[in-house]
Amino acid sequence: MLRRLLFYSSCVFVLLACSSSRAQDSKEAPRAQISVRLLLARRSFAIGEPIILTVKISNTGDIPLLVPNYVPTSEGGASRLALTLVDARGNKSPSRRIIADQLILPTKPNVTSAILRSWLMLWPGNSLVTTIPLDKSTFVFLGKPGNYRLLGNYSSSGLSYPPTYAKMGISKEDIADLSIESWQGKASTNVLSLQILPGRAKR
Repeated sequence: MLRRLLFYSSCVFVLLACSSSRAQDSKEAPRAQISVRLLLARRSFAIGEPIILTVKISNTGDIPLLVPNYVPTSEGGASRLALTLVDARGNKSPSRRIIADQLILPTKPNVTSAILRSWLMLWPGNSLVTTIPLDKSTFVFLGKPGNYRLLGNYSSSGLSYPPTYAKMGISKEDIADLSIESWQGKASTNVLSLQILPGRAKR
């Protein structure tokens, strides 16, 4: 009788443990996620007319995130927006390639000041909006008439990447003490269609 009671007690314990485990697994972890959208006020431009591209980086996750407060198209920084222009046949436009460099600070700065100089905290639902001018010096195809598609990939190494915090003059321990997560990864943008006209652009 005692053995039977112990057996039933063990079974109940295992069932309760499994149920508790499933309940914990069902709780989703907070998401650290962003989306990146490209926007144009209009889609038709005359040759030589400047094109102002708006870039909107939004926190679509559940937690506050630190993101770089500058959106460069050059390489070598904490983040980069790599843009691609494609014609109607799928050919990629030759583009200007810029590589930026940043010297490591010789003395240790104030950690808060160092981070706020180049990073911004985005609350869930908030966005960072900036503009980037485009012309034929950026993409060769913008210097001739045609129909094109513009798309991009945004990437960031995050604050925990050693070259990133080393350039800021702060340490691994300083990053570990932060209570706010920085976003790192890659995010694809939407695709924009635009037209380059030989004469005056249609509005």
